[in-house]
Amino acid sequence: TGAAAARAGRQARARVARAALRVGLINYRLGRRADAAEALKQARDQLAKLVVDFPTVPQYRFDLAGTYTKRGLLHYDAGEWKAAEQEARQGVAMLEKLTNDI
Repeated sequence: TGAAAARAGRQARARVARAALRVGLINYRLGRRADAAEALKQARDQLAKLVVDFPTVPQYRFDLAGTYTKRGLLHYDAGEWKAAEQEARQGVAMLEKLTNDI
């Protein structure tokens, strides 16, 4: 049915976004900062679209907040304090809003 196909498409998009998030984390742990940054950017962008398209799915919001905090770590490691703070604050703000909404 159309609804089942739409749900499958949404789930596929979420799997791709979470895979990018995992790739970012793996690259971060391996010390590949540029690759980690690119993967986390992709995850962030894909999850942001999912949040817009499906605002009532809290997992997407949680995962999106995680991309911001992890990007903050990348900036922190690079000594980019202002960018690190901005990313971390964005992630924390999203988590606070999520906990208030649930």
